[in-house]
Amino acid sequence: MKKQIEEILSPKVVKKAEEFKAQIINNNGDKIFQKYGNEAENIIQGRAINLAKKHFEEMKNTKLTELIKQSLLKSSITEQDVEVGADRYEEENELKEVSNLLDQLEELLKVHDWNYEYYDDYKKWKVGANSWAQITRIANRIESKGDKYKKDVNDLIKQYEPKLNENLTENIFKILRKK
Repeated sequence: MKKQIEEILSPKVVKKAEEFKAQIINNNGDKIFQKYGNEAENIIQGRAINLAKKHFEEMKNTKLTELIKQSLLKSSITEQDVEVGADRYEEENELKEVSNLLDQLEELLKVHDWNYEYYDDYKKWKVGANSWAQITRIANRIESKGDKYKKDVNDLIKQYEPKLNENLTENIFKILRKK
């Protein structure tokens, strides 16, 4: 489980979480282990991760605040400068969101059963249909961010959907014609 958590978090957060974990164990380890027993390690790990995330979020907010203060102190700042900064911020947030959505889409496409429509077993069909509905929802969310992302969505889908073998199709038609 620890490895799964580390794969999700950035290396900086993992490192900081380990520092917080050591501090927690040094300061209150005995009490925590007495109170929670076998679950103490997981509780300490979770608390350390939350503290590390909060630490980096506060650092980001502090840096952003400083940049805003510096910008406001400049006498040459114009309304256009503020608008450009806001546009960049929105673009960066949009890019982060689209990037996360594309990652989610790719993970779903990797495990999607492309033959679900042909199953006689309703449960298997339903799993495939739900998977496709989820893929469609994420693809639509990405495409709603602008036409510039449609190509990315289409490229991802083409990358994972099975390729129709034209020779196979021709051979099937030849066999069917002979009968």
